[in-house]
Amino acid sequence: MTFWERHPGAFEGISDIPPIAPNSLFRTVVTAYENQNLRGTVGVLAYMNGEQQHGASAERLFPRLSDGSFENHSKRLKTTIGDCDFCFLVNHLEFLDESLWRWSRDFLSGLFQNVGMNSLGVFYALFFGTYRTTPFGVHRDPESVFHLPVIGTKQMRIWPIDAIDPNSPIVHSMDYRHSLDRSVLLQANPGGFIYWPSRHWHTGEGAGELTVSLALSLFCFDSLEVALATQLVKSLVAEHGDLKQPVRKHHRIPFDPTNLQRTSENLPDHLHQAAEELRQHVSDEALIVGWLRLCSASGFLTPPQQRRHEQIRPQDKVSVVPGDAALYRVLRPGLTAVAVNGHVTMTSCPGVGDMVQLLCSNSTHSVQSLLDALSSSDKSPTMLQDALNVICHLIRSRALNRISDSAD
Repeated sequence: MTFWERHPGAFEGISDIPPIAPNSLFRTVVTAYENQNLRGTVGVLAYMNGEQQHGASAERLFPRLSDGSFENHSKRLKTTIGDCDFCFLVNHLEFLDESLWRWSRDFLSGLFQNVGMNSLGVFYALFFGTYRTTPFGVHRDPESVFHLPVIGTKQMRIWPIDAIDPNSPIVHSMDYRHSLDRSVLLQANPGGFIYWPSRHWHTGEGAGELTVSLALSLFCFDSLEVALATQLVKSLVAEHGDLKQPVRKHHRIPFDPTNLQRTSENLPDHLHQAAEELRQHVSDEALIVGWLRLCSASGFLTPPQQRRHEQIRPQDKVSVVPGDAALYRVLRPGLTAVAVNGHVTMTSCPGVGDMVQLLCSNSTHSVQSLLDALSSSDKSPTMLQDALNVICHLIRSRALNRISDSAD
């Protein structure tokens, strides 16, 4: 943990980072582009020779399923645009790739347990192309980043926070040849990664060869109270989102990935402080639900999308997905919030906490045994249906799998 939020570094020879095949990642990118319903959740941007492309100019550049791979897509573009550099940026791919999200959750588990969840959200940014420098030039972000190469050698040039004046002409410039003092050039290959702390100036570099890499990005803020407030009331982002001030200290929230239920029950003091500032806009219940969502998602802003609705019956059986903890909080008599993998549902079933605890005790259950675990004396058809709805939510949110019955 000596590098975290202190020093950039490159690390090689770490196997299975990330555990995603390039061709599978390519298909996910095509899905992100072709599915118009995902626009706004998964962002896709295209650049050519450092200029962002729009409309028809962008459409001709985007990958197609018929390309089959990043390499073939690059070859097609070479015949279309010649030797022009191109770069694609795709945000929030974890929304479409459950295995990537699960690996990332485990990858960050040790970090969170040791230093706390010093973040207001985690997300992925995918960069791929033949660009020689990042199209938006030298810049800095509020994220602490683990950059994971998938194809090719990834190079990043990084400067300390105070090495560049925010008003310098090299900010957002692709020409910084005369400003290399105090910078370091780091590189990594697939199976390794590059790390740099939040607010460090940086830009990608390349030699015109195809590279594909994933940036696992953790938001870090100097004022965590304000940052948490912006998550709840997004209109405050513009007012308090000044990234030009250097980080003075980091507020860490105790976070135990091995006992998420206990973590979710201890509402951080910073959330209480944020609530005092936003009392007219945010209720205590909304605050608790937001914290439940963030805990169950391990900090990710866009965890994997839910499955389609699936009917469940008392005679069915379900298996628990290892590592997925269902969390719950009683908001008030007659209303309980249940969260798993970043998705929250509300239930009026008063004994649902007992059912959730039973789920954590074994790997396979009959649905009837889960209903029998309800401590409530009210087991009317309405309440039992409410409990079934919670089980359906856990299935849709990928924490439970329905075990198929050959007799169906």
